[in-house]
Amino acid sequence: MATLLYFGSFNPVHYGHLSIVQYLCTHPEVDEVRLVLSPKNPLKKAEDLSDASKRLKELQAALDLAQKQNFFQSDKTIRISTVEFDLPQPLYTLKTLRHLKACEPNKDFILLIGGDNITLLEKWHQYDQLLQEFRVWVYPRKDVGAESITCQELAQRHQAKELRFLSEAPLLPISSTLIRAGLAQQWSNDLCGLDATAK
Repeated sequence: MATLLYFGSFNPVHYGHLSIVQYLCTHPEVDEVRLVLSPKNPLKKAEDLSDASKRLKELQAALDLAQKQNFFQSDKTIRISTVEFDLPQPLYTLKTLRHLKACEPNKDFILLIGGDNITLLEKWHQYDQLLQEFRVWVYPRKDVGAESITCQELAQRHQAKELRFLSEAPLLPISSTLIRAGLAQQWSNDLCGLDATAK
C-alpha cells in the first residue's frame, strides 16, 4: 500500500491544499493520503505560525467539510496525522519519515513536496539521505520547467530512490503566504464547489 505523506504547516489551510489532495486521490499508485501537520518548521519563523492546535482544528474542519461535500470524489483513505506533535524538536522530515517507517514497516511511504521547496531541498537536514531512503514526489508550484529540471539534476546527483515531478498536476495560484498577506481569500471564502455554510 502506497501512503502519500503531504507535510505542511497549513497556515492557514485553503482550497489549494484540498485541490492537491483531490488530484492525488486520482493517482493510481496512491492508496492513502495523510496530511501531516507540522507544528513547527525549522526553516520558517516561529512568529509567522499560528498556534498548532488552532491549525489542527481548522485543518480537520476543512477536511470534514470537503468529505461531507464529496469534494474528493474518491473512496481512498484521507486523514490527518499529528505524528510530529509527539516527536522531539527540532522536527526534521527525515526523522519523521524514519519514525513512521519503523512504526509501519510494511507501508510504502511517499513524501510530497511543493516545487517551491525543491529549490530549497539542499538546506534540509540530511536531504541526501532522505532522497536515497524515500520516494519523493514534487507538486508544481510556479516555474514548471525549472522545477522539473531541478528534480532531474538532484535525482542524478544524489542517486535518489525516486524523485518524480508531477508534471500533469494542475498549477494553483493560491498559497498560505498570499492569504496571510491579505492578497488572496481563504479556502472557505473561495469555495470553487464547496459550501462554507454547510458546517
